Amino acid sequence: MERGDFLDDVQYRASLPNDLPLLDEDLPARLTAAFSRHPWVEAVEAVEVSPPRRVLVRLSYRVPVLAVPVDGQVRAVDGHGILLPATAPVSGLPVYDGTARRPGPAGAPWGDPAVEAAARAAAR
Repeated sequence: MERGDFLDDVQYRASLPNDLPLLDEDLPARLTAAFSRHPWVEAVEAVEVSPPRRVLVRLSYRVPVLAVPVDGQVRAVDGHGILLPATAPVSGLPVYDGTARRPGPAGAPWGDPAVEAAARAAAR
């Protein structure tokens, strides 16, 4: 995902306005919450707001570790069993060989204990 597309998606998912007040004391917390909601974000490591108009957000991203066939698609999960967006690459990943239940939304645990256990094993 391109940087601009990613930032647009974070803004959309969090319903953030186009302009943010850089002097707002709550801005780092708002940005942390906004980025945390994105399905590709595993953790928000830091948010720094500094003059004149600089915002630095350090993130760790989810990494696909397992491909799971379900409902005619193949979806990727990270090492915690979190469903990644439908655009996540699955090529070269080990493939889950069970019958998976339908997943929840991207960014949430799959919701099938067997899939989540297989993802943890694949991550090791």
